[in-house]
Amino acid sequence: MPKTGAPRRVAVIGLGRFGESAARTLADLGYEVTAIDIDERRVAAIADRVTLAAQGAGTDEEMLCSLAVDQSDAGIVGQDNNWRRTDRMKLHYDAETDSLYIDLNARPSVNSTEIADGVVLDVDADDRPVGFDIQHASEALDLSTLETEALPVSRLKVS
Repeated sequence: MPKTGAPRRVAVIGLGRFGESAARTLADLGYEVTAIDIDERRVAAIADRVTLAAQGAGTDEEMLCSLAVDQSDAGIVGQDNNWRRTDRMKLHYDAETDSLYIDLNARPSVNSTEIADGVVLDVDADDRPVGFDIQHASEALDLSTLETEALPVSRLKVS
């Protein structure tokens, strides 16, 4: 439980690694947590752990007010600044859900469509692809090897 006099309601905007971890930890400690992210997958992944989970842009004041974020005792903003984002392609594998997400760029997803069994395409507000989610990835793909051909890579980062 939160200490006496400590904030009871906390809004967490942005559910990347930091935001999701903060939201889960605070909820586990007994705080009322409102979790917000533009990515519906991130919202769905945390919905059963927090008081309220909602999909939306952290910059949408009308949506934030409708969720009573302004009545929170504290807030945590864990989202990127769009002007600092780069359009690097990234591969993210989640062993817990066995899903591979291919992040094509840093633009936020606003719509998702299943384009094949277990493959979801995310698009931005201009209907441009921003990523692919491949469910049951270890069953569908050989995840042990990553090979590139004629890719004009200036930097390769493995983590």
